[in-house]
Amino acid sequence: MKKFIYLFFFLLFINSCKSISDLSQKISNDISDSKNKFSENKNSLLNISDKKFIDSLKTVQLSSILIPEEKFHLLEYIKDFKFKDTINLSNLFIQTLNRGKIITYDFNVKKNDIINYEFRNNKSPKIEEILIFEGDQIRFSHINLKRNEDVLGSFKILNENKITLQIKNNGLFKSNLKIVLDNISENNNLETVKDSIVGKENVIENKIDTLFVLENSKTFQLPPYLDITNDTELTIPISFNKEEEVIAWGFWISMMNSDLENYKFYTEEFGEDPLISYAKSEFLKKDIDYKLPISKNPYVELKTKSNNQLLSSINSERNFNFFINKDSVFSNEQKGFLYLKNFSKLYDFELTLKIVKVIKSNRLIEKEKNIVKDFIKIKNGS
Repeated sequence: MKKFIYLFFFLLFINSCKSISDLSQKISNDISDSKNKFSENKNSLLNISDKKFIDSLKTVQLSSILIPEEKFHLLEYIKDFKFKDTINLSNLFIQTLNRGKIITYDFNVKKNDIINYEFRNNKSPKIEEILIFEGDQIRFSHINLKRNEDVLGSFKILNENKITLQIKNNGLFKSNLKIVLDNISENNNLETVKDSIVGKENVIENKIDTLFVLENSKTFQLPPYLDITNDTELTIPISFNKEEEVIAWGFWISMMNSDLENYKFYTEEFGEDPLISYAKSEFLKKDIDYKLPISKNPYVELKTKSNNQLLSSINSERNFNFFINKDSVFSNEQKGFLYLKNFSKLYDFELTLKIVKVIKSNRLIEKEKNIVKDFIKIKNGS
């Protein structure tokens, strides 16, 4: 009877231990599931731009990355990454030994490092044997590497150890061998540094240009004073396009044929239209070399009138002048008039009018601008 009672309590104890173990495992699984769900929920809060930024960092193999100020809110995600260092252990072109002699190279490595290797025989018919040892264990072996043949691959280091590369050539002649070994290791020792950097960025700015524009020439006839069939007086209205911001204007008018001939001559001599040069000199207040023909016709009288308050040039003559508007920009109304009268009783005259306008033009330009940006650098510690 006592044996039966002991057996009963023993089975009850075993069953209780199993229940506790099952409960512990269930709790552990629940915690793991909760962490995964939390991580999924946290990632689901990211927008598409942030997700792309984080994904682009997961593949980097740099010693440091810069996080711009607008991405500071992603630091809690980025710090969990396992950044990788790539160390080039060997990038050599060597000459092998011959008659079965062996060349060896040793390299220190750490657990979980990834070794990428590449070999190429550039000369002899074959290289008998290439071996890579991790400690005493062979991790790579290739027999009879033929001429111009490549072999490449990778393996993961099992323990903190040393790898040894052995190359054996049995031939009578030495060979040329290309060796590339890369070690990719995880580095979780990250350092976060907040700093600023001076850089440049392209910005769009509004630039105001001053344009000097000639309007098309106009020709007028002015009859003699005794011609009762035609009007010996002439009124020429001055107006500009409403969309243009005209801030100044000027005119030159020929009163006889020789005036126009001289105008053409001065254009060729100075390489620029004389009226344009005159306008630049007056508006920009610069000493610009120009020559504008002054008419000597004694019979034609010219007067000007404007609807705007104008600053007239002190360098004007009887057949040309330049005006700057006191209000900066002319109104859209009529700008002014030119009044001409012929006092000759016998001679008629052909007049040629040239007008220059100064326009304020706005345009958008792209230019580089110095800026200071905050960033956070995450880099591998030593």
